[in-house]
Amino acid sequence: MWRMLLTLALCAATESARAELGTPPTQMPGLYALHCSGCHGMDGSGMPPAIPNLRASLPRLLPDPRGREYLLRVPGVARSDASPEQIAGILNWIRDDLLTQRLSTPDFTAAEVARARREPLSDPSTVRHGLLPDETY
Repeated sequence: MWRMLLTLALCAATESARAELGTPPTQMPGLYALHCSGCHGMDGSGMPPAIPNLRASLPRLLPDPRGREYLLRVPGVARSDASPEQIAGILNWIRDDLLTQRLSTPDFTAAEVARARREPLSDPSTVRHGLLPDETY
């Protein structure tokens, strides 16, 4: 029950996701809850080492083009039933509202998501270690 209330409160509070992606900005927290929170948690803390902490790793991955591609090709994103527009909106919302550190990185686009999702990573842990070799959990 508390998760539903938290999700509803987040849905009502945020307006920063991009409306041009076709999903109202107020729906991004609910889409995150539906598609991402089962593993990463409502706060993005994940379950390290198996499920990465988004708050710790995304500030390092988002500015790097290889990191952006990695995020779009991890199995949970690449195989999600969310549309490319929804995935782009969720990732932009995570960057703008879930992370405590403010990042000035380009918005994800539906075209970028669709292109990267064609080739899901078969071994995301190895790719992640190549991008963040010094990361500790």
